[in-house]
Amino acid sequence: MNILFLHGALSSSKEFEPLIQQLPQHLNCVRYDFTGHGNSNAEIEFESMLNEMVAFIAANFNNESYHIVGYSMGGYMALYAASKDFIKPASICTIATKLIWDEQLIEKQKMALDYKNALAKAPAFLQQLNDQLRMKTPHQAISETLGFMKQLA
Repeated sequence: MNILFLHGALSSSKEFEPLIQQLPQHLNCVRYDFTGHGNSNAEIEFESMLNEMVAFIAANFNNESYHIVGYSMGGYMALYAASKDFIKPASICTIATKLIWDEQLIEKQKMALDYKNALAKAPAFLQQLNDQLRMKTPHQAISETLGFMKQLA
């Protein structure tokens, strides 16, 4: 069985390592890093992220059956691509995925992701983000993620 793991915003496929280590070895667990995440320095932008995810799925699963586990943004991207028939997974399991993005939600997320507040209230989070993204500064990643969220509304 093929299972594709799609991570959330401001993260990377590494977030699934502890889970994958607990799964039976006969499962083919494939992790994917979205554009602008992990070791990618590209801009976080909806259309390019979507197109590259779809291309990755086509290249890695061809006509094979596969399931998707998507955390937050990863779940949204999988559901969106499937709703447009860009991908045809056997199933999609989402975890903590917001389905409706509007201006009110974006404003709430903007306040939660304010870099100065995060620096004061959650410096460990920013350090983890810095370690995880490697190719970008946390400030740059947060700013691009807020722009991405606006594209969803």
